[in-house]
Amino acid sequence: MNYRRLKANTFLVAMITLMPGTTNLMPRTTNGEETTLVRVEEDWEVEVGEPELSKNAPQVSMVMSPLPDLTSYYFIFDLNFHSLPNYSEGGAQVQLWDANEPLDFRNSPLTSPLDQDAETLRWTQKLSLQNGIVTFEIDQGTSTSWGDFGGQGYLKTTVSTGQTNLNDYRPTISLIDSGIGYAGNRVVSLKLLRLKWVTSSGEVHEIHAPIDIDSDLDPWD
Repeated sequence: MNYRRLKANTFLVAMITLMPGTTNLMPRTTNGEETTLVRVEEDWEVEVGEPELSKNAPQVSMVMSPLPDLTSYYFIFDLNFHSLPNYSEGGAQVQLWDANEPLDFRNSPLTSPLDQDAETLRWTQKLSLQNGIVTFEIDQGTSTSWGDFGGQGYLKTTVSTGQTNLNDYRPTISLIDSGIGYAGNRVVSLKLLRLKWVTSSGEVHEIHAPIDIDSDLDPWD
């Protein structure tokens, strides 16, 4: 990946990792066995201070993986730029990677850059598993510059992994490897607002604990 990764607040990363059931988000059944995770959702929010159109700033890259590291399959969601197959300004793009190799990308039909001061964007990143196929999709996106986005299939990609569950999902992957790739000084905050996970038996679990990734580390302007 060719973007600068920002470190999440290490205390908060440790806190969410140590929360009961969140190391791999797996609550136990009454007999102590792990349940089967089949869907995970992350709700995110980014507050833009003052975008700069002449530099296509800021640029945000989010990472989410069905596995505990980035040595195999994972997904990227780019906001306010496209990096595949070549760089282009504005809009949004989802990507599928296998380690350092891009396998697929899908673009939003909204291609304009972010152009509103004091704008807040919110969206949900969804991982789901069915018949060994993992699906990544952006849903419930809202913004001032673009209006609503996601949820119509254009920011969605799939991969056949042969997995039988999503028990290896780790929220720390999303927290540590996501961030402002360019012009972090033009972003007020990037927050994980909520984690939701669903088991094969239909049990729904949620954590509402906003975690702010420090985005003020990028000196570029």
